Amino acid sequence: MTYEDKLKLVIEELLEGRKASIDGNSAKIYSKSTLVSKIPLPEIKDILKGLEAREKVLTVWATPTALDAGAVFIPAVIKEYFGVAFNDNFDAWYAKFLISQKSKLGNLSRSNFTGVYSLLHQINQNFELASSEKLVLQFIENHYQIDGMEHADLVELQEDY
Repeated sequence: MTYEDKLKLVIEELLEGRKASIDGNSAKIYSKSTLVSKIPLPEIKDILKGLEAREKVLTVWATPTALDAGAVFIPAVIKEYFGVAFNDNFDAWYAKFLISQKSKLGNLSRSNFTGVYSLLHQINQNFELASSEKLVLQFIENHYQIDGMEHADLVELQEDY
């Protein structure tokens, strides 16, 4: 499972936890949840800490007791969840995340891919035109009825430009 797959699962679990919370500004990710049960606890912690440090979209306020380093005593309450508080910019970040996921080439439909390809082809033609000393007039090759000129003359005219 790639990092992106794990990130998607953790985010889905965060959103499910957010729906279940009373205030909608926090969530708990339980380590035995169906979505994240396939991901080891240290990797979930790394993903959440990455979202906290790099993206600054949430704050991790609780980690499972099994991950508490240096505990020399057995705690009275054993936590089996990650506690997360959402920052104000989480929704905007999540929208950008969804757009980045949907805009990958693998997710484009055939018609959208054709449109993107056509646009890139036009851009490429404009770059070639700008860097070329020769100007190609596309309309001349399709129009053979210019007063006083034969087809061979038009071809020669087109090649000269």
